[in-house]
Amino acid sequence: GAVQFFVRIVVCQTCLEDSRVFDRDSYTLAVFIATFVIPLAVLAFSYTCIGVKLWGRQTPGNADEARDRTHAKNKKKVVKMLAVVVILFAVCWLPMHLFNFFSSAIWDPMKDYKILQPVFFAVHWLSNA
Repeated sequence: GAVQFFVRIVVCQTCLEDSRVFDRDSYTLAVFIATFVIPLAVLAFSYTCIGVKLWGRQTPGNADEARDRTHAKNKKKVVKMLAVVVILFAVCWLPMHLFNFFSSAIWDPMKDYKILQPVFFAVHWLSNA
């Protein structure tokens, strides 16, 4: 015979006791600031300081044109890598935060779960990549 599958949809939402004081949008904004804006700012500031310090550093010893060219090339690679890390952090985590914002402010998870579920899994996967 035919096999039937029963799918049970569970939608989790943040329930706050006193919504007049602290509503979902404020909560979403606080989470966004605490888990995206502040870490991104710290990461960008730290890596900028490292890049500036590295870039301004002179190679000790007598000048050697070939060695200095190699060091300059390596410095450029390191600075590019630092920039890529900051950009990848933003690219990986921003979709998850945008999803959280839109799901709390615009979409109704109870009505739109067929669309939201695959989108949630995609942005969640990307944020953990």
